[in-house]
Amino acid sequence: MIVWSGQLEKEGSVTIDGGTASLGTLQGVLPGVPVSIEVDAKDVGLIESPRASNGFKKLTLRSHKKRNGPITIRWKIVK
Repeated sequence: MIVWSGQLEKEGSVTIDGGTASLGTLQGVLPGVPVSIEVDAKDVGLIESPRASNGFKKLTLRSHKKRNGPITIRWKIVK
């Protein structure tokens, strides 16, 4: 599980790469293997998924409305 905290403007995005975020703060990391992703916020979409070309360590989220607060990203290893 990853928890990102910060402020996103409407249609704003945040990229999580390894253990760092392009803005805000981050707790947790992706495992670096194929995973399925579930985002807890219904107004937030996944625009870049972890995949082989990014080492399964990068994802980008976009908010469809202005938000301030945490977003929980749950991942599950797929085989």
